[in-house]
Amino acid sequence: AVGIAVVPPALGLDAVLDAAILEEGFCTSPAPPGEVENAREISTATMDCAKLMEFVYASRLKVWEHLERLRKDANASSTDLGAKSSWQRDLRAASLASSLLSAHAHIIAAVASQRPECFSEHVRLLLTVGLRRLKGLTTGQFKQLWHVGQDTPTKAEEALRGEVAAWLPGGAGPLGAGLRA
Repeated sequence: AVGIAVVPPALGLDAVLDAAILEEGFCTSPAPPGEVENAREISTATMDCAKLMEFVYASRLKVWEHLERLRKDANASSTDLGAKSSWQRDLRAASLASSLLSAHAHIIAAVASQRPECFSEHVRLLLTVGLRRLKGLTTGQFKQLWHVGQDTPTKAEEALRGEVAAWLPGGAGPLGAGLRA
């Protein structure tokens, strides 16, 4: 199996994550022949703290990469004069980003609750600040939904495009800051 060192070398940790877990369909595919069935499982209850922090970092990185891709796609569609951006695409991008952020926050909160000894005070503070920012982002997404529901979608399209273009960096920003910290 190919491993990915996702913990910065400066930390001096020798933690490697199996790259296969980041592939599409990993959870639904059977174990390769000759591999012990539970060798592919990730158990946050039994991981050592270094591996657990590596898991948190890797999951945060993947969510950030996905949000950055959504942001770039939204910016490309809004600046491309030949392509007409639709309110459905904009709303779908914001909804997907909101779902990713919410799921990530819930999963990491559950892991932090399960294994508090692995989370320093600084990391817990970053997670708390992230939840506060997520509340504001969720309010922004409801505002976007309200605009589409209150006005006709075609009337709300221009305002929605601007809000989504501002909302996506707001979602990716805290994750990127947390990755650098």
